[in-house]
Parts: sequence; structure tokens; C-alpha cells
Amino acid sequence: MQMPTQTLRRLRALPPFPLTHLKGVPVFWDDFNSGPGGFLKQALSVGDTIAFSTNIIKSNANRWNFADGNEYSAYVTSEASFWGQRSLRIGGNQLTYNTSASGDVGVQDAAAMVAVPSGIIGIEYVINFGNAGQQNVSPKAFRHLLSIERRQFVKTNPSFYELWTSLEPLASNIGSVTAYNSSGTPSVILSDTIPDSNGQFSYNGFSAGDTVNKGTDASWHRFAVTADMNVGRYLDVWFDRFYFDLRSRGTGQWRTVSGSVTAPIPMQDGIYRFEFHAMKNGAGSAFDPYFYIDAVCVTDESGFIAVS
Repeated sequence: MQMPTQTLRRLRALPPFPLTHLKGVPVFWDDFNSGPGGFLKQALSVGDTIAFSTNIIKSNANRWNFADGNEYSAYVTSEASFWGQRSLRIGGNQLTYNTSASGDVGVQDAAAMVAVPSGIIGIEYVINFGNAGQQNVSPKAFRHLLSIERRQFVKTNPSFYELWTSLEPLASNIGSVTAYNSSGTPSVILSDTIPDSNGQFSYNGFSAGDTVNKGTDASWHRFAVTADMNVGRYLDVWFDRFYFDLRSRGTGQWRTVSGSVTAPIPMQDGIYRFEFHAMKNGAGSAFDPYFYIDAVCVTDESGFIAVS
């Protein structure tokens, strides 16, 4: 007999911070208040110019790592916090964090790995757009991208299958939410002209741009995604009060990444990697974004939401 949802949740440990959107069983969380602060460990990704033997912070027991960029722009800090006293900061100066030889211009990431055997994954966290509140910054071209990644389990190419969603705080001075198709092309799913699934439009909801309102500059925002990583299907996306049902996009929305046996991070069946990015949109951008991320929770949503 299947136990009621509330009974099942009481039998499992819960994060010390509240969730707004996810309903599944928490399998991973971090409020960055316990464990080591400071720099993250390098993920030993192929193509990284940082020498493996000399630049890994081997003493850091933090469960987070980075693959693009370097440790100077991915660290746990007390500079800002939504819950407790610390958060994860990613991004920064182009000259400092863009050291990857893989062609990722102006990209800094931070990632962790988690076991969700069902493949029906939920991830929820809060994000502060850091220096996005600077007015009259040109070009207004940067994004925070969330990548949920599954590794192929046999020698093949492509070897990574990823689902991408992103936030673009300064897009058209209003801000937008985007989802990506299998070719890596972003489609805007929220703007001042494109409504969410409830018919709501965004208007300066990101608290960024030329018309920042008093008391909202660089405020914290809540972002959540559920996905079926077995077939590459977006399920639900939330940004603050906005909701998006993306099931109609169908399966096979993977953004595939080339690289067979040389892929950087081997993952067993049921293990997934989620990766936060601070990204400049174009090598010529003069603006180097950084973000603060806090209250991260990953859940197993199987049995709690409708997949089809």
C-alpha cells in the first residue's frame, strides 16, 4: 500500500529552510552554513588549462566543485546570505575567472552530484543577481544558467545529456526566463510580452536594469525546476510567483555535449549533476556578472507530480 504523501515526507529528513514549490522527497540540500567555506575543488575537467597537479584545493572537503573558470570566482562566502550567514558565489572578473581552454568565454560554474534513482528530479534555490542592479551597464547581456546533466553509461559520443534553463536579469531592461531546445537555442518563456502558464506577464520582476525600484535592488529570487531526466522532458518551472508547465514541449529536449571516453566526470546510473553558471553573452562584453545562490534543495519528485 502506498503511504500518503505527508506521511512519507515525515519519515524523511527535511532541509532546515522552507521550500515553496517542490513536493518530493529531499535527497540533497545545502544552506552553506555548515562545512567548509572558501574556494571550491576543481572537477578535473578535460580541456581545463589549470594544471591538475598543482592547483586543486585538495584539503577542501566541500561537496561542490567547478569545471569552467577557476577557484577565485567560485566560493562559499559571507558576502551575502538568504538563509543563515553564507551563500555560494559564482562569477566575477573576466580576467580572473575565464581561464578555460574549452571555448567557454566568460563562464564560471559550480556543480554538485546527487543520486535520484527515479530520474524525476526537482531542484529549488534562491538567487541574488549580485551586481546586476548596476544601472546603465552596457551591454546588458549576461545570464544565470541551470544545467541538469545525465551521463551516458557506455562508450559513446555524445556522452552528456543536459537540460538547460536560464534567467537573464537585464534582458530588455525587464528580465526574462528561458528554456533551451536540443540544439541549445533558448526560447523565452517569460517577458513583458510573453506570459507564464497562468497568463501573467513580467514587469521589472528581476529588480535590475535602468528602473530599479527602491528596496528591490539585488533582491533574492526563487527559482525551481522539475524534469524527467530519463527522456529529456521539462516538467515545471517556477520563478518567484510565475509558473510554467512545459510538458507540451515533449521529450528529447537534451542539449547533447560531445566527448566520449574523455568526458570529464563519470557518473553511474541514477547519479546526476546539477550545475550553476554565471555567463557573459559574448566575448566583447564589458560587464562581468556574479550571482549569490542559497538554500539549494534537490528532490525525488517521482510519485508526487504528473510526468505525462
